[in-house]
Amino acid sequence: MKTPYEYLAIAFIANAASAFATKIGATTFDTGLFMLLSYSIGSAFAFWRFARKSEKPGSGVATVSLQFGILTGIINFASYYTFLLALKDGPGALIFPLVGLNVALIFLASIIFFKERPNWKGAVGLILALASLWLLQ
Repeated sequence: MKTPYEYLAIAFIANAASAFATKIGATTFDTGLFMLLSYSIGSAFAFWRFARKSEKPGSGVATVSLQFGILTGIINFASYYTFLLALKDGPGALIFPLVGLNVALIFLASIIFFKERPNWKGAVGLILALASLWLLQ
């Protein structure tokens, strides 16, 4: 089993590759077909990976997981679709950093909803992240 930092490194690289592919997809291919294939292949991998380990249908955990998964899927679809539309005609050098501002929203949401208390390093990290996004614009 990998450590959280190994998973983080993989996610970091995969996220960058996905963003790059998204810009190519938004400007080169049919948006609807691109999204359909992207989500279908992702769903197939998720089904293959997790179908055997899931709770039995009808259990409370499976029902809540299904409901939350549907809600998250709708939100993810809206996010990705509008992201593709922005990238279709807009400059990636501006759009990617602006989308990166979600770091601030996630930081604040973790404080409000999860009652997490960041230390001074977290606050400085947020300030530096926002400053780097501002400089990239």
